[in-house]
Amino acid sequence: MNKNTILAIDAFDPEETLVALFESKGIEYKFRAKNPAIKIAKDRSLDVIGDASDASQLMTLASAFVAWLEANSDRKIQAQMNDCTIIYLEGLSVEGVASILKNTIKVIAFDLEYNNSIGRANKL
Repeated sequence: MNKNTILAIDAFDPEETLVALFESKGIEYKFRAKNPAIKIAKDRSLDVIGDASDASQLMTLASAFVAWLEANSDRKIQAQMNDCTIIYLEGLSVEGVASILKNTIKVIAFDLEYNNSIGRANKL
C-alpha cells in the first residue's frame, strides 16, 4: 500500500472529538505543526494518511465525518474541492460524503463549542 497524505484537515474542535472518532475507527493520521504566525487558540491541523485509491478508506473517513456531524447540530464541515469550490457536508449520506472526498484537497471541521471556549478563556 502506498501511504501518503490523502486529506489535510483543520479542526476547530476543542474537545478533539473528531480525533477520538478517527482513533475509534482506525483512521491513521498525524498532526501537522502549527504555523507560528497564525495565532488561533485550540485549532489542530492534521493529515489523514492512507492510500487515496482505496475506496474503503474514503468510506471509513466519510462515516467518521457523518457520525461527527450527526452527534451535534452545531458542527459544520466544509470541503475544499480541487477546483477551489467549497461544499458543506452536513445532511449528506456516507456515500455522498465519500464521493465528495475523492476530489477534496482540504477539510475544515468546526464545532461551535470552539467559539464558546474562546469566549470563556477571554473572560478569565
